[in-house]
Amino acid sequence: MKICKLSTPTLDYRYRPLIGILGLLLALTLSSCNFPASTPAGLSDEELAGTLVAQTLAAIEAQSPSETSPPTNTPTNSLPTLTPTPTQTSTPTPTYALPLLTFEGDVNCRGGPGLDYKIVYTYNEGETAEIIGKHPIEDFWVVKNPSGEGDCWVVGEFASATGSLWTLPTMTPPPTETPSPPTAPTLQEYNYTCEWNGTNTIMTMTITWSDWANNESGYRIYRDEVQIADLGTNTTTYTDSVAVDSTQTVTYGIEAYNSTGSSGQATFSASCQ
Repeated sequence: MKICKLSTPTLDYRYRPLIGILGLLLALTLSSCNFPASTPAGLSDEELAGTLVAQTLAAIEAQSPSETSPPTNTPTNSLPTLTPTPTQTSTPTPTYALPLLTFEGDVNCRGGPGLDYKIVYTYNEGETAEIIGKHPIEDFWVVKNPSGEGDCWVVGEFASATGSLWTLPTMTPPPTETPSPPTAPTLQEYNYTCEWNGTNTIMTMTITWSDWANNESGYRIYRDEVQIADLGTNTTTYTDSVAVDSTQTVTYGIEAYNSTGSSGQATFSASCQ
């Protein structure tokens, strides 16, 4: 008996299930070594069997995807749409500062905006007052009354305002008061000298009085019933010089006045005898 040996190549594990089928086919073909060994191209039985196995495996390999080939993934360009969150900008709250008025001179604070209102208080230069309102049009500020309850109005021309002025309300001026004549001043004292200058006797008179009025527009000084001076509000002193005869008596008068009229006069007389 002729013994035929079949050498088979090492098979991939994926094709192991086919080995039985191929073996059966080869067994039928080569079941007997007594068949004539007519092989194409002079191949032996072992070579023919190996060729058949190799061709069969090659055909199967061509139709089966390689295990080592990575799966094909179709990339997608669809990314989640991100909606930007708007940045919220907060508006800073301005720091509050108490509105104040600093006076740059002596200023009268009146019951309303104008000379037709009574004087409530007089501020001195450098003093400050808390502002509580403003005139809707004109340059007037409403401040707290430092001498009592309520408020009074001052002109802004002689003062500087600071602080959170935007918080101030506009205030309606009160009704115009019907002005009355100012209160008459009272004489405090007078002092004078008499000097001969070679031609005349010169009387130099210094007068001091009390200012009781709060609605005056000014003070007038009279000598022998003739007006010799017109002074501003809150004035309380005046000095006069006049040539007199040795026997002459000079009479002085001081009065306050406003748009309504004048007060009574404070009078006195003096001579160089």
